[in-house]
Order: sequence, then C-alpha cells, then structure tokens
Amino acid sequence: MTVKIKRDILEQEEIDAEAYRLLDLQLSRTNEDVEEEILKEAIQKSSNSAQQIIFRAARDMRQTASEAKRNQNLILKDSIERTIPIFEALTESESGQNNHRYFGNLGYALKDKEEPDWEGARNALVKAINLSQKQKNTVPPHYMYNLAVC
Repeated sequence: MTVKIKRDILEQEEIDAEAYRLLDLQLSRTNEDVEEEILKEAIQKSSNSAQQIIFRAARDMRQTASEAKRNQNLILKDSIERTIPIFEALTESESGQNNHRYFGNLGYALKDKEEPDWEGARNALVKAINLSQKQKNTVPPHYMYNLAVC
C-alpha cells in the first residue's frame, strides 16, 4: 500500500470518527448542542459504510421515540426531532440521494415529530416511493400507508 493510500484511509477514518462523535452527541440527551451545519457536513463527508451505521442509529432512535410517543411516554419527547438533521444530511449526501430508506425515514420523522411537517413528510415519502419503484420495481406498503396519513 502506498503512503498516499494509507494517508487517505487514515484521513477518512478521522472523518468517520468525527461523524460518529457528532451523531452520538446529537442522539444523546446531553446539554451539549451540535451545530446542525457541522453535523450535516460531517455526515455527508463520511464513508458509505459510516453512513449506513449512522442511518441505523438514527432509524433506531426514531423508531424507539415513535413507539414511546404512541405509548404517551414523554421521556423521549424531542428524540424524533433530533433525528431529522441526520436523515436530511443522509438524503443530501452523494450516495444517499438515491437511497429510498433515507428518504422514507426522513418522511416518518417529519410526520411523527411533535408538530408534524406534513408537506415535508409527504415530499420525502413520495421521493422514497419513486426511488423504491425505480430500484426494486416495488413499493413497501408502509410508505404508502404513511403517505396516506400525510
């Protein structure tokens, strides 16, 4: 392996580590706020494998918070909102622009947040549906259900 390749790998690992650090701060319930633009930039610069890990962490938080909201458990009250900038960054990343799961989860988060953004949720879900149809020639039924809710 050449020195340049090693340097590039180390640089990407540092970028990914910073994205993970900011993700952890964003999803945790600490008093330390993460500046949204810095968070988004770090996620967008992270590697595809790091973005998959970031997506799963945000998706899991969104699902947990949505379930808590349905059960009227207010402990995770702002947790759905905390995932939105993460999903936005993923959908705006080079590899994420064609990932229907990123758009679908952004739509769910916008729909389920404390004060729903119906138009934003609808737009994200329509994009997820279109991408899924193009890639798989099928649409997950939960996309259609949530679009109808919007």
